Amino acid sequence: RSAQGYAPDGSGAVGGMIQGRDGNFYGTTVLGGTNNFGTVFQFSTNGTLTTLHSFAGAGTNDDGASPYLAPLVEGADGVFYGTTFAGGTNNDGTIFQVTADGTLTTLFEFNYTDGHGPWAGLSFGTDGNLYGTTSQGGTNGYGTGTAFQITTNGVLTSLFQFGGDDGLYYT
Repeated sequence: RSAQGYAPDGSGAVGGMIQGRDGNFYGTTVLGGTNNFGTVFQFSTNGTLTTLHSFAGAGTNDDGASPYLAPLVEGADGVFYGTTFAGGTNNDGTIFQVTADGTLTTLFEFNYTDGHGPWAGLSFGTDGNLYGTTSQGGTNGYGTGTAFQITTNGVLTSLFQFGGDDGLYYT
């Protein structure tokens, strides 16, 4: 445990792992790490865990918090992509990419009008773009959510705004 009581290598690995092209496994934790906002980790087949990134949380220049149920996906170039449920400048969640050496880049920060809280992971389309959903936010407000497309260089296109009759999130 860290001085603050956090598990430095992460805790709550609920998003599962994927095996990368390099043979290692990659995943996220929802808590723990340096700031207790979750981590991205690499797990080798010989049992070695390496924390690649600790999320910083919410606020200006922060990269996200709590990659919840979202497994990573790997692009053809060996770069991994994922979402955080919260954090980023607006605390509405982020989309990020991370390399196998731990270099993390925030591709997009949600601002509620384009979605909030992407719980689920991303999927690669045959067009090479990523697709995903948010659990809330969008133009129809609380509890509705969005479906989106994002390029690997961070250009997000809102594809659909859920609203009561066609989908609604409840806690």
